[in-house]
Order: sequence, then C-alpha cells, then structure tokens
Amino acid sequence: MHTMKRNKLWLLLIAQIIIILTIANINVITEKYGRDVLLKTVPYDPKDVFYGDYVTLNYEINMVDVDKLAFSSEDHFSGKVFVLLEKNMKTKYWEVKKVYKKKPEVYSNQVVLKGKILYYDVNQCRIAYGLETYYIEEGTGEKFNELGSLDVIVKVSQFSQKISRLVNK
Repeated sequence: MHTMKRNKLWLLLIAQIIIILTIANINVITEKYGRDVLLKTVPYDPKDVFYGDYVTLNYEINMVDVDKLAFSSEDHFSGKVFVLLEKNMKTKYWEVKKVYKKKPEVYSNQVVLKGKILYYDVNQCRIAYGLETYYIEEGTGEKFNELGSLDVIVKVSQFSQKISRLVNK
C-alpha cells in the first residue's frame, strides 16, 4: 500500500514537471512547428515608459465584414472567436474566410487564429489577435514609421500564435 502511494506521488510530480515545461516552451514549440502566415499591416510607433519602443500593428484582418461571421452579428457577441484564414494564391497574403465561436475544421490551405471581437461597426467588426504589439530596439521607432506598410510573418500552431518577424516590402 505504501508503494502505491509513493507511485502516485511520483506520477503527480512528473505530470507537474511536464506541464511546467510545456508552458515554458510554448513559444519555442510554435516557432519550430508553427506554420508561416503572411499578413499585411501598417505600423504605428508609440512609446511605453516601462517597455520602451514598440510598434502597434494594424492588420487588414483586424476588420472583418459581418457577412463572414458564422453567427448573427445582431447578437453583438464579443467573446473569444476562431478566425479561419485561407491563403490567397495570387497575393500570397492570408485572408479571413469565416469567423466562428467554436474551432472549425481546418484543411491544408487554412489556419485558425484565436481572437476576440472588440466592437461592431455598421458592416464590420474589429477583432484583436494579441499580435498587435511588437517591441523594437530602443530609438528605432521612427524608422518603422518611415517604412509605411510592412508585411508580418506570424507563426501559427494548434497551441498558439506569435509574431515571427517583420518584413519590409
């Protein structure tokens, strides 16, 4: 009986270690196994007293036509959503195909971004993905403003999503 309790304790300890290591390495896992998604954006350069320089990125996929919602926009649902993106083979950018309340089935030419609806306009809603802030080297903010629009490579995996790098067109 004493051995059985000890085995359960070891099993619990190992499970906790695995969970902590997974959480600590989720960005590494996403970077290594995630899919590259090219998004079009326009940067804006604010400054944060605590964090330094960063650019706020406004993606084309932030504003979504309400006809792409898989639910009624009249509900003004403002919770977590799953945005199905599909690659436009002509432009190479990924575009919103549909927005769901639950994670949809995904095909090989598609990815899903997790987002949150912030507000509704007449024909559109604004969705935030947690990819709108990118920290840059101190004193380089003006350079980003001069570049105008940028392309952003976002890594997307089934576990998370993160900005991989900014690309000057």
